[in-house]
Amino acid sequence: MLKHLCIFTFVFGLATPAFAQEFGGLLGVHQTTADTDATNTTVDGKLGFKAGILIGFELVDKMKFRSGLLYNQRHIETKLGTTTTDVNFAYLDIPANVQFNFNEMFGIFGGLTFAINVNDDVKPSAGTANDPDADKMIPLLDLGVNLMFQDMIGFDFYYQRGLGGFARSLENHSTFGGNFIYWF
Repeated sequence: MLKHLCIFTFVFGLATPAFAQEFGGLLGVHQTTADTDATNTTVDGKLGFKAGILIGFELVDKMKFRSGLLYNQRHIETKLGTTTTDVNFAYLDIPANVQFNFNEMFGIFGGLTFAINVNDDVKPSAGTANDPDADKMIPLLDLGVNLMFQDMIGFDFYYQRGLGGFARSLENHSTFGGNFIYWF
């Protein structure tokens, strides 16, 4: 499965920029939260960041397809009594979103993001062995608002909801945040 996904990502990465009509860079901050099925354990979201490149294709008037490749951190902290575990997951996100623009300055977007785990750094408190074991790939549902200024500078405010698990004993994960976008 992972081999097929890597081949698809490579081919998509080579073919897509040839047809793209817009290229952009993205920087953002967000907070990820999750629920746990572990007894007497709480989960607190932590601030994370994302950065990457975007591409856009016009589909029809006022509608475009947005994709790209984004490095994304998803950090949370779990607590069981006095035991605290920092869970720092890093993903390569491949969004597949459709954006509808009401005018030149305001649009909404939605779609799916496929996140591939590239790092799962777990730092448990001394003397504990709490390892959530991140899923290698997670699908996310996206919904957001896009605000543009001078046709090149924009901001996204978005909400992502996980479709399935996130890691062992972590589920119902969601992310909300904002991005700064500069289209070339």
